[in-house]
Amino acid sequence: MIVTKIEAYGGKSKFSKIFADGEYIISLPPELIERFSLKVGVEIDQAELKKLSEAALVRRARERLLYSLDRRLHSEKELRQKLRQNYPPQIIDAAISELSRLGLVNDEAFARAFAEQRLHINKKGPYAIVSELILKGVDKQLARAVVDELTSDCDDEYKSALAVAQRYKKDLDTPKGKQRLYGALARRGFSYSVVKRVMQEAADITYFEE
Repeated sequence: MIVTKIEAYGGKSKFSKIFADGEYIISLPPELIERFSLKVGVEIDQAELKKLSEAALVRRARERLLYSLDRRLHSEKELRQKLRQNYPPQIIDAAISELSRLGLVNDEAFARAFAEQRLHINKKGPYAIVSELILKGVDKQLARAVVDELTSDCDDEYKSALAVAQRYKKDLDTPKGKQRLYGALARRGFSYSVVKRVMQEAADITYFEE
């Protein structure tokens, strides 16, 4: 096949229609046209056309991931899940690989940002945070290392647990109220030592009223 015309879409679109032997074959962005040295008169075969199609798909998948990453950091597993329905495995691998080389797919950075939010804003304990990270595809050892580093100061975890306890201070003078507090702290994944410390202080209602 011989490229017979390269026609820009016009308007805001930067894509161009590629025609070979007078027939439309594919639409490509400028960077792919340049990468494959496409111009009128160039001959392309089916193998080359397949490479063009795959490159166009990788670009589309990459743009989809960039849109997601522009909103917040994601784990690699999350990003792969966003593409799984519409792209074959080799295209997903290529798109992830491109963004990884640029440092945009980084499970350690994601784990750190996620853990900091859960710890300081959502008031979650380290066990719960590690479990959430693992569910999101972060390696278990990496998840534990990041959370251990962020919670190396026990006071941070204690303060988060105490903030949760403040929400239950109204009923802390009753066994049922203390049971509800214990359940809330346990569900949020605080360590046993921190839960025990907060529960002991819950016995002194005035501590939470200061």
